[in-house]
Amino acid sequence: MRLLAPLLLAALLAPAPRAAAHPAGPVHAPFRADTTWREHAAAADAARRAGDWTAYRHHVGRMYDEVGNHPSLVLALARAETRLGRAPRAMEWLGRYAAMGLLLDPADTAWAALRAHPGWPALARRAAVDNAAPVTASATHFALPDSAFMPEGIARDPADGALYLSGLRGDAQPRLWGCSPW
Repeated sequence: MRLLAPLLLAALLAPAPRAAAHPAGPVHAPFRADTTWREHAAAADAARRAGDWTAYRHHVGRMYDEVGNHPSLVLALARAETRLGRAPRAMEWLGRYAAMGLLLDPADTAWAALRAHPGWPALARRAAVDNAAPVTASATHFALPDSAFMPEGIARDPADGALYLSGLRGDAQPRLWGCSPW
């Protein structure tokens, strides 16, 4: 028991392993413990060119674990799941992509296998139509007289409502522009 107690204590205090956000697929190449996302990107690209969608899915999944919820990785995971015939998982990944507000071309042949999925029409509408709609309505209130001006900051004078823009002109000279309230 004296030897077991330190091991149990170490096991209890060790951080829990991070759960993968995706099911692990078979590994097709030996990996070093220090494999980077760049190495996985190269391996994923080689697997894609070879048509090995299981290896592609594995490497893109590892990149997702290392980099995070990047749109290109979410789309790549959807593409891999589609190629592997896993329509429900592909739809989940495309749903995440659409939830980011990004556009998707539903006519892209990469998604042909998903068109029979019952959730496809709603997902395609969201990713192609709803996400293309303007998020806000805006109007031009003033135009700056200098097209080379690069604004970096904006301030509003609470006393009279005037706006002030600060920044650099194309010649890197500091400028301050003011305009009357609207």
